[in-house]
Amino acid sequence: MGAVGSGWATVSEAETKLSVATKKVGRGRTYRAYSVYLPSTLVSDSAFPFKPQQKLVVRIKGRGLWVERVERKGKRA
Repeated sequence: MGAVGSGWATVSEAETKLSVATKKVGRGRTYRAYSVYLPSTLVSDSAFPFKPQQKLVVRIKGRGLWVERVERKGKRA
């Protein structure tokens, strides 16, 4: 799961699950909110490509999910 190099352990994958919570919206209505938990060992790795509160886009690709940063308009790569 992880590799060791230069004294720092890197984590390129982690096992997790899809969670669901039922939330109240008002007037007795509810909805389901889904989330995927990312373990801190994965997120704190120096190779993790995202920052807290960064906007992301999630796409279904085959039998998996693809997560990327939302590109800002007018930004050059």
